[in-house]
Amino acid sequence: MSLLVWTGVSCGKHEKSAPAPPEVGVEIARDVELIFSDSGRIQVFLQAPLVVRRQGSDPVVEMTRGIKATFYDQRGRVNSYLTAREAYRYPRKRLMQVKGDVVVTNTDGDSLFTERLQWEEQKGRISSDAYVRIVRPDEVLYGDGLESDDRFENYRILNTRGSFKVQQ
Repeated sequence: MSLLVWTGVSCGKHEKSAPAPPEVGVEIARDVELIFSDSGRIQVFLQAPLVVRRQGSDPVVEMTRGIKATFYDQRGRVNSYLTAREAYRYPRKRLMQVKGDVVVTNTDGDSLFTERLQWEEQKGRISSDAYVRIVRPDEVLYGDGLESDDRFENYRILNTRGSFKVQQ
């Protein structure tokens, strides 16, 4: 009889499951500041509250809680700013994709608003295949898609929907 009681006590559901092991090849950092440079010159200063770097055959750096980036010219002067809800950087391709409430502002006061933007670091180009709105000091431009230099100084809307002059 005592054997049955002992068996009944030992078969209860009081087992604790082991915590899941951390993902291999993943690095997580909070409140990150990154500097991208070329030949000793700062090109971009990026801030993100959370960065997850995944290693593997196609490594990716994920910034899914927002980013702020400041772009610099050859002389080290600020020439544009970028903010977005999330970003994904592919280091081997030297490509960054940003999504969600994307805003790019240049030092001339032009601002780009879109939901998706791609930055080709090596080519110094940004592009979007999404709806874009560009607010300039004297007009507002609308369209689908955009190509520009990464300073957002020389840009072209791919499918212009219209423009409106702003009254001063």
